[in-house]
Amino acid sequence: MQFNSNNEKQLVKGCIRNDRKCQEMLYRLYADEMFAVCRAYSKDYQIAKDVLHDGFIKIFEKIKTYKQHSALRGWMRKVFVNTAIDYYRKSIRLNSSIVIEDSMMEPIDNQILEKISVKQLLDVLKELPPGFRMVFNLYVIEGYSHNEIAEKLGISTGTSKSQLSRAKKSLQQKVLQLYESKYLLYAKA
Repeated sequence: MQFNSNNEKQLVKGCIRNDRKCQEMLYRLYADEMFAVCRAYSKDYQIAKDVLHDGFIKIFEKIKTYKQHSALRGWMRKVFVNTAIDYYRKSIRLNSSIVIEDSMMEPIDNQILEKISVKQLLDVLKELPPGFRMVFNLYVIEGYSHNEIAEKLGISTGTSKSQLSRAKKSLQQKVLQLYESKYLLYAKA
């Protein structure tokens, strides 16, 4: 079925009525895309599945608040990002240790970045510690300011800046390692 804005409006109205078929269709339409959002914020596959599940529960509970003049996809993404943040906050309370350290970084050579696939880069992002990954995603991908991140995560603005700096440095080191190992493989061939 070709999906357009009229179909989307009908789908949303059905979800507001708690129509299970409409809820299932909404899930089928957006689950893969929203799971990718959940994976970006969760190192662990199972936690990402839990975030996806809880996010859809929130979607179905809060769909009445969705303003039809805004993009459904964007509204849903925000719900999933906030759900991932909630999971992160819970894990911080359990682990309650965030490393705070500022560091200077050298820019990565663009030629190195051109030789690494997008999938490899995403895999490197998943290897970041949860605090680094969360701040990096919120700042770089979602466009939140350090003040907004600090408020959302219950940390100081300085900690947000530090976490971003550490995330960038860690990414830089991992990308360079990936490049060097890939370069060595080609050199041996």
